[in-house]
Amino acid sequence: MINRILLLCTLAVTVLCSGCAASINGACPVDAKEPAKTIYLVSHGWHVGIVVKRVDIPDDVRLVHKDFSNAEYFETGWGDRDFYQTPRPHLGIALKAIFLPTPSVLHIVAFNDAVAAYFPHSEIIIAGCQMPGFNAWSALLRQVMTGIRSATWCL
Repeated sequence: MINRILLLCTLAVTVLCSGCAASINGACPVDAKEPAKTIYLVSHGWHVGIVVKRVDIPDDVRLVHKDFSNAEYFETGWGDRDFYQTPRPHLGIALKAIFLPTPSVLHIVAFNDAVAAYFPHSEIIIAGCQMPGFNAWSALLRQVMTGIRSATWCL
């Protein structure tokens, strides 16, 4: 019985994730009729960071920390605290992050170099993110930033 449940769960995850399985070379096409923002999806092996230009981030979401004021790009990621703070993530910590309720963190990197130069060993996908999707991402970041503007920064 447990084997059947595991098999069904595996098949469901495979079907749901199959759209993410193809490798994309170059830029992702978008509907030319709709405005879009350029984003960069940066693979770090176990997770993907989202890189955006600072000027594309709405004013009410902008990161206010002094170390971020002159940055051209921001990479954001979020997830399990232990996973992000482990120097060499492994399968065990990934499974813990997936299946157990654990504290999470917001990961932000501010930088000025070209994205490919800053992440020379990462696969990078350049994508056009149409405004409904970009606005949804901005709204999520706005909610998170509203909750941590007075938090202690770990730099």
